[in-house]
Amino acid sequence: MTVRGVLFDVDDTLFAYSACERAGLLRYLAAEGMLEAFGTPDDAVALWHRIMEEEYPRFLAGELTFAGQQVARARRFLAHAGRATSPEQAAAWFAGYREVREEVEAAYGVFPDALPALEALAGRVRLGVVSNSSLPHQCRKLRAVGLLGHFGDALVCSGEHGVAKPDPSIFLAGCAALGLEAYEVAYVGDRYDVDALGARDAGLRAYWLVRDGHGERHGDGHSERQGDGHGERQGDGHGERRGDGHGDGRPDGHTGGHGVGDDGITVIRSLDELVAAVDGGAW
Repeated sequence: MTVRGVLFDVDDTLFAYSACERAGLLRYLAAEGMLEAFGTPDDAVALWHRIMEEEYPRFLAGELTFAGQQVARARRFLAHAGRATSPEQAAAWFAGYREVREEVEAAYGVFPDALPALEALAGRVRLGVVSNSSLPHQCRKLRAVGLLGHFGDALVCSGEHGVAKPDPSIFLAGCAALGLEAYEVAYVGDRYDVDALGARDAGLRAYWLVRDGHGERHGDGHSERQGDGHGERQGDGHGERRGDGHGDGRPDGHTGGHGVGDDGITVIRSLDELVAAVDGGAW
């Protein structure tokens, strides 16, 4: 069947969330004189990620609001530095972190291949977003890096939809936003379990984006990744980004490139490969 639309994950697919999160967190801790309280920079980032992976899923499950998971994360993180905080103090601390992170995002937030890919696909296929996050949050990020205008109103986020990836309904809601059936739509994301398997099982053509040999196969979560305050993906960082079986991010049964693996998922290393699939008549 011909693909007539493409839905994208946001964090670590179009938007360099993990790198910006790390840089923003460390810059903020240094400015606050708190970095040494966590041992090493790597220790601080690892703790931040671990707490996020535990609290962000509570937002996805409807146990916490988007702001509520931010407060919970900040309070737990600061407690490790010996700082007991009220919800209001934690919210203020998180707001300061977010401000610093957004400065980093404005400068480095978009992957170099994201805008060229969207421009190459525009007018050829319909474009949209399906993300495990809050719609206002993701719209702000996409607007800041100049990508929002490519999606029109076709943005579906779990915070408003009520169910998170990999549930089929959120993928199907994205297809409906494009005015297309699932078999007419491709989905591109960096998480094997949440994005690739979820899209495939919902009936879409699944593309697993494995940048630099690293793709997240386990732990969903999250951060989008779930993350941040994310962004959120589930989990960000998620755990680890490790590849199974091949040492390069490919599960067994994958051929890579534009070939469809035994699991019905196509691995790509960049969004340029997605465009090449269109140019080469793969769709």
